[in-house]
Amino acid sequence: MRAPLLALALAVVAGASRSLAHPFGLSSSNRLFAVEPDPRGARVAYVLDFAELPTTDELTRLDRDRDGQVTPAERESYLDALFERLQGEWRWTLDARPVRPRVVARSLEVATGEANLHTLRIVAELRIDRPSPVDPRAAFSIGVRDDSYSERPGWRELRVESSSSMRADTEFGAADPTILARRAAGERVTLRMNEARWRLSPIAAAPPAPAVVRRSPGASAARWLLVAIAALVTAVALVRRRAAR
Repeated sequence: MRAPLLALALAVVAGASRSLAHPFGLSSSNRLFAVEPDPRGARVAYVLDFAELPTTDELTRLDRDRDGQVTPAERESYLDALFERLQGEWRWTLDARPVRPRVVARSLEVATGEANLHTLRIVAELRIDRPSPVDPRAAFSIGVRDDSYSERPGWRELRVESSSSMRADTEFGAADPTILARRAAGERVTLRMNEARWRLSPIAAAPPAPAVVRRSPGASAARWLLVAIAALVTAVALVRRRAAR
């Protein structure tokens, strides 16, 4: 996953050191989708962040042999089951048609939280591709509805970021800017977004500036010298022609 999009996603759900009490509450399950469009479709950074109490339940599924260690096999088995279930609950659309994002990369982190309990964070990069052939000049829309863990407290955000080649406009489900501002100021507030849709339009490239031909002073002088010589030759020819009459 490219750093800027991942950093943006993690910054939203972090909000405090993982060694302190969870910034969204000990019982929270927090989610973020951050969409970055391109002419072929969109990349999506997904973060699922479990605070201390829900992590206790998740660890029973993750550490299946209860030995206190998460092996690579246990991690992959847990992620396989988790994303299979989430893909069944997500409702993504591309131009109003259902679409299933590809999971390009995924990882998880278990960290120590409040009272020596653990927290769990899952990070993934998803990919949504437009059907071929792709017209890079055509606008398109992407929408999502996610009700997973919606019965639990926590931060739930859906956002889109314009890119250098694509402009993003929210058609439905814009975040409440007052909540975002209060959260940025350190207030303990919660955003609850389960559905959004965005219109994604190519940014027209500026037409190239007309080429400016720059001639050196020497080249300009030589050109005018040739013109003068040609005029002189023409004048001499006219004089000779008149003398011959």
